[in-house]
Amino acid sequence: MKNIFVLIFFSLLIYACGENGGNAVPAGTEPDATSPAGINIEEYETSDLPGGYQKVVKRNVKGKVLEEGVLKNGKRNGMWIVYNAKKPFPKTITNFIDDQYSGNHIEFSNTGQFELVCTYNNNQLDGHYAKYKNIRIIEEGNYKNGQLDGPYRLYYQNKDILREQVNYKNGKLDGETTYYNEEGQVIMRYIYKNGERISGGRVEPKAKEDSSD
Repeated sequence: MKNIFVLIFFSLLIYACGENGGNAVPAGTEPDATSPAGINIEEYETSDLPGGYQKVVKRNVKGKVLEEGVLKNGKRNGMWIVYNAKKPFPKTITNFIDDQYSGNHIEFSNTGQFELVCTYNNNQLDGHYAKYKNIRIIEEGNYKNGQLDGPYRLYYQNKDILREQVNYKNGKLDGETTYYNEEGQVIMRYIYKNGERISGGRVEPKAKEDSSD
């Protein structure tokens, strides 16, 4: 079932990899947006493609494919796949334009499940960003030109219950920040403007109503 899930998403990615499109995370926990160093072409099998492109494949000593993708003028262009060294599915799938992250970037766990799904534009996070654990979203938000912009949400693991909701504008806290307990009740609420807290504090959770007669 997991392999089918990966294959379906992989097919969708091929269709979308040419589009630029990520979720927000708290300041200081953003993924590294620096593009990986250029590859050493001597470590790859190469074959020419039309339009000046090259198909490249890297294998281990047993012949297992470790990486594959397409180069143009020695730079990665299009979808680049790094495979799990011990399992038969990808570790990462990334879209490049001239060696720069541009488009979808996906990271998988050792069991083939999503761990991170985000989008880059010119090596900067731009668009929806989501972290997963055991198939469930644990963090999600939005980036614009490499900065958090819009709502960021953090969930209790394995419960699908919102733990924290924060709003950003141009990389700074702006608007309402709300914290919840595991029953989904508000326990703290703050208001921020341009990165500064202007009001708010602890909220006493409402007592549960007794539904018994």
